[in-house]
Amino acid sequence: MSTSSSIFDITKNVVVSAPAGSGKTEKLARRYIALLSAGVSPERILAITFTEKAAAEMKERILRILKAEKPELYRAIKEKIFLMRISTIHSFCLSLLKRFAFELELDPNFEIVDPKDSGLIDSVLSSSFTGIIEVPEKKKDANLEVLRENLVKLSSKYGWGKLKEIVEKFFLLRPATLVGRPELLNVSNFKKSRFAAIAALKKDTYFSENYRELINEESPEAIVYIIDSLKELLLTTGGTPRKQIAKGSGIKISKEEYAAVNEQIFTLYNEAKRHIFNEELLMFYGIFIHSNNEYTRVKKELNVLDFNDLEYITYELLNSHAEVDNILYAFDEQTDHIFVDEFQDTNFLQWAIINKLTEEWRAGLGSKRDNGIIPTLFIVGDEKQSIFGFRNANVEVFDTAIAEMQKWYGSGFIYEQVSENYRSGINIVEFVNNVFSRIMTRGQFEPKWRTQYKSFNPIRKIPGNVENIEIQKGTEENQKEAKKVAERINELVGKESISIKENGNKETPAKIKKGDIAVLLRKRTHLADFEEAFTAAKIDYVVVNGLGFYQQPEIIILRSLLFTLLEPSDDYNLYLLLKSRLFSLKEEEIIDLVSKEGLTLYDKIGENNKLAIITEHAGMLNTKPLNQILESFMENVGGWKVFWEPQRAANIKKFIEIVQEFESKGSSLQMIRAYFEERVDTDEEPKANLSTEDTDAVKIMTVHTAKGLEFPVVFFVRMGEEVRRDRDFVRINESKEKTGILYCPDKEIREDVFEFKELKLKEEEEEKRIFYVAVTRARDRLILSGVRDEKNKGFWKYL
Repeated sequence: MSTSSSIFDITKNVVVSAPAGSGKTEKLARRYIALLSAGVSPERILAITFTEKAAAEMKERILRILKAEKPELYRAIKEKIFLMRISTIHSFCLSLLKRFAFELELDPNFEIVDPKDSGLIDSVLSSSFTGIIEVPEKKKDANLEVLRENLVKLSSKYGWGKLKEIVEKFFLLRPATLVGRPELLNVSNFKKSRFAAIAALKKDTYFSENYRELINEESPEAIVYIIDSLKELLLTTGGTPRKQIAKGSGIKISKEEYAAVNEQIFTLYNEAKRHIFNEELLMFYGIFIHSNNEYTRVKKELNVLDFNDLEYITYELLNSHAEVDNILYAFDEQTDHIFVDEFQDTNFLQWAIINKLTEEWRAGLGSKRDNGIIPTLFIVGDEKQSIFGFRNANVEVFDTAIAEMQKWYGSGFIYEQVSENYRSGINIVEFVNNVFSRIMTRGQFEPKWRTQYKSFNPIRKIPGNVENIEIQKGTEENQKEAKKVAERINELVGKESISIKENGNKETPAKIKKGDIAVLLRKRTHLADFEEAFTAAKIDYVVVNGLGFYQQPEIIILRSLLFTLLEPSDDYNLYLLLKSRLFSLKEEEIIDLVSKEGLTLYDKIGENNKLAIITEHAGMLNTKPLNQILESFMENVGGWKVFWEPQRAANIKKFIEIVQEFESKGSSLQMIRAYFEERVDTDEEPKANLSTEDTDAVKIMTVHTAKGLEFPVVFFVRMGEEVRRDRDFVRINESKEKTGILYCPDKEIREDVFEFKELKLKEEEEEKRIFYVAVTRARDRLILSGVRDEKNKGFWKYL
């Protein structure tokens, strides 16, 4: 363990484990400033983080400290601010690929696309499947014939839609599915299970006569087919082996022997399915690789890459490209120091990239040492805040980096665990220490994905407050919780106090404002309950990075307006528009319009002064851009007054901007309509972003969105909610040594496979870290809320 000042020794390579509220960004900024003070030019320093926001904050913190403490250096650096290389890992990879585009046979003007949003993967899969099935005779070869047979076999079992969905999973898990290889389930017991089942069946004439096909069959597919046809006889409705002998069956063996026979058949059944799943994994993998080759070809034609390409191609460039030595030399000539922030959010592929970039430094190669330059690697993170497993972040990388850097640099390496907490009040820190010292433990021989907690020391001398809101289980429990939270917010605002810093570090009391409060959710499932409760309680709120953009009432209305303008005969969308808050027509008024003879509903509204605004704006289609028509309509119909709330107004502006973007690309009106039709049921599009810095409104967000932030008052809600796991049957199993692709569609078998069981345990460990991130956002007040009973489900079980 080092002293705090030693991490600013610019000759040392450092890993800092900096927990929540410990001033991580400050430490990173001061190490950066130590380099600048020693005369290192900013363009010689590469700083990598994992969000654009974090990169901007790092740059802002460096400049702020310089301005206050080193004004001369500040003025010098401000002139070189454009030379500061502070960016996300993806931005760094992008710049590297553009720089070496010629070596990669890329056009340096390539663009980055979202393959899901553009429909590129879906299009490639369709054309790839068609190409496999309809191979011209002269182009046929053995590999394509195998692919065709596999495609036909899988489609007959799963159907084309499901088959495409599974292959798409492989695409969305890139680059791991490109770096990794299929990891097969253990089937070493198949023959043993088959012989045991045959021996058991031969014990009774009933089985030997009625199960003859099963006794004689060797093929796993046929065995599964036969047992499936006998399921009602062999298995209970719950899917477990029967133990009771049916009356009149003619079975002479005892009940215990009968249960043992069924158990043997059940074991054989699962072993045979493992065999089948292994074959399917290899088939899916082969189809994925073939389709990915087609995807690569199409991207090259379009001169595009996607985000997953950036890391993978960078990794390949640095490890296996013919010009790798020249590429590393060129990087080395420009870079003397590397910073990596939020290191807990990395994976082994990203660590391999960083490893390769520093390889020559460790070997003492190049001209740096001769010129008296000691290159360094400085890493900052907090294992306890590793909560992005769904983005392939791997908490094990942190310990791996510490061990490898210790080995590489020896006495030139420092590892520091920070224990000071500058954020939370004393009672909040004591609560966190008490809970997590119990639930975050790791024995000497336990795996590195388990998290080890080290207690905080509170620096702020204010007491802080922790309280619970417990809701009894029952009807409308979620709505009751939301209402209780709203009531508690109204009790706090303007009445209770928090401590704020004024005149340096002195803390003074101030009344709580709505803008001081954050409501954190584990997931957005019940977000609507809180929105409704807050609206009813007249609490201003903002949903930060909320999803479900296309399901928002104002967007549904805008979509109906758009469809009506583009297709006047679309009575359904016109009906929705007339019923909406923009016109608020009653059912009987619409019926009166419809009952008039001789005209379509659209023609009839033109005769109504109040509704003629619709036909007037439809008439502008040939003379004005669609986005301007929508803006004019909202202005003239009073739409901005109807949807006055900041979030809803921002959503409307976002919708109009999407339309404008399509028009700027030359998209036809039909293409624009088709785009919005496809997104009627999607809930993944984020709502419009609002600046919340100066907004006096309660902020609602997920724990993942809140990471890196702090709030005077934090409500962590839905404490009693269990998180469903083990839903994905295509998974990545990444370790330092290898990356495996797992596949098992059968939930019961997954529960018996070590690798899947370990993934489930890793997810449970991540839930602890999510709870840690949630409660450590609070400065003055932490309020835990949720349905609680004697079972202590969800996060309550940690208390």
